[in-house]
Amino acid sequence: MKPVYKGLDLSKKIKDPKREHPFWADKPVISTKDASHITEVKQMNAPTLEELRPNPYDLPEGYQWFNIDIRLIKSDNVNAKSDVDIKFDVNIEMIYKFLYEHYVTYNVGGLQFQLEYSIDTILWILSHTEYNPELHLGIRQISSQKIIGFITGTPSIIKLYGNTCKLAEINLLCVDPSYRGKSLAPILIKEVTRRIEIKSNDKSHNLLYSGAIYTAGIILPNITCSATWHHRPLNPKKLIDINFMPKQKLALKSVIKIHTIDSKIKSKLGKLRIVSIVDAPTCCALLNEFLSAYHISVEFSEIEFIQRFGPATSVVKAYVIENKGVITDFISFYGLPSKIHGHKHHQVLNTAYGYYMATDRKNPKLEERLKDLMHIALCLAQEMKFDVFNCLNIMENESFMKDLKFGVGDGTLQYHLYNWQCPSTKPAGIGFFMI
Repeated sequence: MKPVYKGLDLSKKIKDPKREHPFWADKPVISTKDASHITEVKQMNAPTLEELRPNPYDLPEGYQWFNIDIRLIKSDNVNAKSDVDIKFDVNIEMIYKFLYEHYVTYNVGGLQFQLEYSIDTILWILSHTEYNPELHLGIRQISSQKIIGFITGTPSIIKLYGNTCKLAEINLLCVDPSYRGKSLAPILIKEVTRRIEIKSNDKSHNLLYSGAIYTAGIILPNITCSATWHHRPLNPKKLIDINFMPKQKLALKSVIKIHTIDSKIKSKLGKLRIVSIVDAPTCCALLNEFLSAYHISVEFSEIEFIQRFGPATSVVKAYVIENKGVITDFISFYGLPSKIHGHKHHQVLNTAYGYYMATDRKNPKLEERLKDLMHIALCLAQEMKFDVFNCLNIMENESFMKDLKFGVGDGTLQYHLYNWQCPSTKPAGIGFFMI
C-alpha cells in the first residue's frame, strides 16, 4: 500500500517560515528567529486595565461589530445588549452559512471539498461552563447585515510544562474571500485580544485570562509545535473514486479486505460502552492524569467533561472500557463531513477525527494498549459508515499509525501561543486538540 496521501492538505498553503510578519512585530509572541532559543515558561506581558483600549477598534464606515450569545439562542431572546453595546441579533444559522461558504475549502484530484461545521458542532465549540459571549464576535455590513468576518475565543485551562494558566482558545477565524487583503483578520485578532486582556484585568469576572492558544495551517511567529495529519481509509472504494486515496496495484476487492476491521477488536480490552454522565468523575480524573504527562495539555473540570463528551452531545463519540466494574480506558472521536463538488456519484465525504483517549500510564505495555484503543475507535467509525479517519501525530499516536494502516498526508497544523512563551516541543509532547 502507498503510505503517502498526496493532495490531502486540509490546511492553507504554508508560507515561508523565515518570513517575518509585520502585524505580529509589536505583539507578545516570540518571533520565528527566537523561538528555538526559548528555555523557560513565562507570561510575556501583563498590561494594566488603564493601559488597555477601553472601546472596540474602529471599523470603516458602513460596518459594525456583532456578538453571538448561544444562551440567547436557546431562549430566543435576540434583543439583549453586551457590555460594550454590541447587538446579539446574529443567529446561529447565519454563522453556519458563513462558515460553510468561506471557512475551509480544499481541492483533491480536481474536485473541490467544503468542510461543513454543522449547527450542533458550532454550538458545541462555543459552549463552555464559563461561557463569555463577548469573545464570540464578528464584522458585518450595516445595510445588508452580511457577515464578512468572524472569530471566537473559548476559555481553557492549559498546562505548559507543568505551569497551569487560563487561556482563550482562538478558533473559527474566517473572512469572506472577497474582503481578504483589507486587513480584516488582523482587526478581528486585535479586537478579540483586546477583550481577552480586559477580562484578564476585570476582577468582577471569574474569567482571568493570561493569553491565548490557537492552531493554524500557515506558519506564524511562535510555533510551539508542528504536527502532521495522517489518514486511515475506512471506505477505500469511495476514497479511490474521489481521488482522495492513491490508486492501488492490488485488486479493489483485496484493498477493501485489507482495510476492513474485524469487530472482535471491540471486546479485546474489556466491556466497551458509551460514556454516561455518572462516569464523569472517574473518566475526567483518568483523562487529566493521562494528559498531564505532555508538555502542553488541557485540563478538564467534571462539568466541562460532561459538556465535551457526555451523551447529550451529538458531535463527539465517547466510550469507556470496563474491567470488573472499573473504568480502565477512555476513547473518543468526532465527525466533520465535507461536501464534494464536481463528482457524479458522491456528494459527501464522511470524515472521523481522532480526539482524546486515556488509559493507565503505569501499564508496562502502554503503546500497545493505546494502539488497541485506536484500533477500537477505527472499528467503531467504520461501523458508523465514516469514509476516512484523520488523526494528528500528537501524543503517542506516531507509534501505532503505520501498524494501523494510516497514511501520512500533506497537511500540517501549527500550535501557537499568545502572551506566553515556552520551549517548543515535538508532536509527541502535545496533549491538546482544537476542532
